[in-house]
Amino acid sequence: MIQRAVSLKLCYLGDDRVVFGPELVMLGPDEQFTQLSLSGGKPKKPNQIRSLCLLLGPDFCTDIIIVETSDHARLQLQLSYNW
Repeated sequence: MIQRAVSLKLCYLGDDRVVFGPELVMLGPDEQFTQLSLSGGKPKKPNQIRSLCLLLGPDFCTDIIIVETSDHARLQLQLSYNW
């Protein structure tokens, strides 16, 4: 089962609550969803993915990092994470 997290904001107070699910939730009269802006792509760039929910659980992620050594050699590393 895929777990998700959704952030809901109470408009007039500015309070947030996070709902983990899947779960059936009734929004209050002054609640709205909080839009998430996530990084994406290779190499990662900010604000590439816009979503209402964040998927939780086992995932696989890759990224490309460019580093420069002290003798000015540039290396491109591809990292892979599996957790």
